[in-house]
Amino acid sequence: MRFCVNRQSEGIHGRPHKPDDTCYTFWTCAALKLAQPSIEISEKLDKERVLTFVRSCVDENIGGIKKLNAKNQYADPTHSYFALAGLGVIFDDIIPEYMLKKKYIKK
Repeated sequence: MRFCVNRQSEGIHGRPHKPDDTCYTFWTCAALKLAQPSIEISEKLDKERVLTFVRSCVDENIGGIKKLNAKNQYADPTHSYFALAGLGVIFDDIIPEYMLKKKYIKK
């Protein structure tokens, strides 16, 4: 858990000393939730900072979400998907084991 929690700066990065990358919004948050399903991710990560980072990576011209907020980056389906799925996990709306909204899971 400590490794995942320590991946946050503004957004989330995958390895120490690397830039934040929107896809790690999912990989890191899903790993945290799978490792300890009872945790509230907002107790471990600043979800508003992550949301601000992801919003900064939205491509205003073509739509979608870029890997990082840089002029030479373009939105792509992979980073768009993982950024949105990660936000779903952070805001406790997606169950990473199933990648479905909670309302579709029968209990």
